[in-house]
Amino acid sequence: MSYVTSTAVSAGDYGFDLQFLVLDEDNNPVDLTGASITVVFEKRGSTSASIAKTGTVTDATNGKFKVTVASGDFSEVGAVYDVKARIQYANERITAKGVVIIVEE
Repeated sequence: MSYVTSTAVSAGDYGFDLQFLVLDEDNNPVDLTGASITVVFEKRGSTSASIAKTGTVTDATNGKFKVTVASGDFSEVGAVYDVKARIQYANERITAKGVVIIVEE
């Protein structure tokens, strides 16, 4: 399972949404109906620097959700974050990964 698309963000910017689309191995949207989503941004080269956020489903049947960037989330120019979405259903948990966030000037 993966997201569509990787993106770059400007260091220090906040108050905008990062939009995600979860696809299965056949490139079909994953139905997010009834799911709760935790998104973890893991900073490369660091064992402890990560950001966890709650995802908001925006179009469940088409596999879309978003997270809002807060002040201080992406402040270091050149930092690279691997993104993992932990999608929890009543009886199942799946992890979607594949997006990379690059912090630019």
